[in-house]
Amino acid sequence: MRVPVYVCVHRYCEKLTQTDVMRALFKPVFSIPFNSANKWSLVVAEGPQAPGAQATHLVLLKGAPEIVVTKCTHYMQVRDGGCVIVNTQHTTHTVRRCVP
Repeated sequence: MRVPVYVCVHRYCEKLTQTDVMRALFKPVFSIPFNSANKWSLVVAEGPQAPGAQATHLVLLKGAPEIVVTKCTHYMQVRDGGCVIVNTQHTTHTVRRCVP
């Protein structure tokens, strides 16, 4: 079954990057499925690594914004064709540009 919101998110992500390439580069190694008590789900994916280097992992957390934001020290927003990393500690927002 295709959930409409997931289809919309996928279409939006396709505008930012090639999702099939990302899936090939980052392989899931751990996950916590969504449940109504937590109101979030989590996936840890192992990314590409240089020979002799430690593995790189990407942690993806999705769920109810009021729950997810409380668990984050930083979040990414897409603005003006790029993305911005926002520091949420101490209610001050330090913004820096990052590669889209």
